[in-house]
Amino acid sequence: NEHDAVDAPARTRGAGGGNSTRNLDNRTSYKSVAATPYKSSSNVWGDGRRYDAANGSASANGQTSAVDVAFAVERAWDTLANVYGQAGLDGKGSSIDTRVHFGINQEAAFWLKTAKAAFFGDGAASSTATPTDLETVAHELGHGTWFSLIESEGFDGGETGGVGEGHGDIVASIVEFYYLGAKGRGPVLADVEAAWNWRPRMVDPARVGGMREWDSTAGGRPEHTVGTIYGRLFVMFSRGAHSDRANPTYSKFFPNGMAGLGVQEAGQVWYVATTAYLPDEPNFFELRTAFLQAAEYLYGAESTGVRITQNAFAAVGLGAPAVDAAPPGIPAVTLSDIDEGEGSMLVSATANDDTGVLRVDFQIDGQPAFSRAKPPYSG
Repeated sequence: NEHDAVDAPARTRGAGGGNSTRNLDNRTSYKSVAATPYKSSSNVWGDGRRYDAANGSASANGQTSAVDVAFAVERAWDTLANVYGQAGLDGKGSSIDTRVHFGINQEAAFWLKTAKAAFFGDGAASSTATPTDLETVAHELGHGTWFSLIESEGFDGGETGGVGEGHGDIVASIVEFYYLGAKGRGPVLADVEAAWNWRPRMVDPARVGGMREWDSTAGGRPEHTVGTIYGRLFVMFSRGAHSDRANPTYSKFFPNGMAGLGVQEAGQVWYVATTAYLPDEPNFFELRTAFLQAAEYLYGAESTGVRITQNAFAAVGLGAPAVDAAPPGIPAVTLSDIDEGEGSMLVSATANDDTGVLRVDFQIDGQPAFSRAKPPYSG
């Protein structure tokens, strides 16, 4: 019996399941009929190696790109379903169409709105990798969610294109936080600090010639140049801005640093803003309004969550920062795990502030002991 390379409905799969990854065999056609299913008599797929065109796209070596893409599609589907309760890219459980081996030595990966499908090339002949890794695939599927949820004409540069590109980077990062951080389990993104956090251009746009902050020229620039504003904004929204000028997350608008909301919480605001409040063809200030509305819906009008949201946009030059109207508080400090023999103990504190807690500094006899930038504030 032959097996088709179409994933079976998973636990989170809706009625529209049957996601497919098909072979274009190096054609550059966008027509669905040009792509053919992979078949195998053993139901064993790929060899895990970099694609060599000499082997042919239908070979076990050629199947590897399809395996990588199908794997990433499942991770993205499960992230949307388990964390946000959304069935598929469009929220209706429709199947996801992806196609590999587009063109010859094509480095491109892209979502085509008219085809409602993602296309993946094999990479340049001199490259050691193909554009079918989890991060790249999830980014392109992020475009699929964008066109399913937002009535946009496409990415032709300017602010709307930039917001759409940044959206793709955010989806890619969220999928990685769910799969690599939370191991693909439960309803929460794991806010773990690791080398895989964020797409590099989100942290340091200068690496790719992207914009760090918004200015009046954004509307006339290419979408990939402008999109890094949104990506960098989301990084600081999640983790805060650094006070060290040498750190890529330093913001000139917050020279002493800025508190973040946390990856899970920032992701919730992003999702509600995108699905409930973002208008068609949004610019960056409309994006800011949508995020503030989402934060108010989730946390309340005068909440710390709203103030951190406002500050995140201010950190990239979009609007004024929130007014810090109250001093920070340390409601409780507790001692536990006291070991008189070792001379050690665990010190824990709670902390709050109306614009978020940047860090908690601990002292012993008036001398600095240690600092914690996020809960739990203990050591």
